[in-house]
Amino acid sequence: MRAHGKRFKNLVAAFDQERLYDAAEATQIVKRNATAKFNETVEIHIKLGVDPKKSDQNVRGTVNLPHGTGRVVRRHRVRARRRREGRPGSRRRRGR
Repeated sequence: MRAHGKRFKNLVAAFDQERLYDAAEATQIVKRNATAKFNETVEIHIKLGVDPKKSDQNVRGTVNLPHGTGRVVRRHRVRARRRREGRPGSRRRRGR
């Protein structure tokens, strides 16, 4: 198995692995130790104590991302042609 590098060893030494941290303190530790050359990701596991087989205990929700999903928004403009009243070819004429 491959040995871990200096960066990983420094990150592991930065916090106590046996201690449980609250959300605010854990966020501070993650931000302080973010040294990668890309946007790092945090994965959170929460034990809710619900039975997924029971439909009344399902947990669903949405999260608004700060910068959206990253997809480019493309909008197509479609203009409907309207015939003007009183012109030849128009079905609706004045007086009818």
